[in-house]
Amino acid sequence: LTAELLRLLCAEPQVKEQVKLYEGIPVLLSLLHSDHLKLLWSVVWILVQVCEDPETSVEIRTWGGIKQLLHILRG
Repeated sequence: LTAELLRLLCAEPQVKEQVKLYEGIPVLLSLLHSDHLKLLWSVVWILVQVCEDPETSVEIRTWGGIKQLLHILRG
């Protein structure tokens, strides 16, 4: 439920900044290992929204986010 709320709130630029400020990217990437499909959907959508910022996109790549997303797609 929390991830779904964050997904909705990430439409606001201030929320995206707070996700970065409070180191939310590693937390979101760690949730990609979940088997809960609704949680995965919300987390991936949050990552899509925060990826609009080039700096955050680099951070996601640095944390191995691309590899994790490809693993989900393969599985």
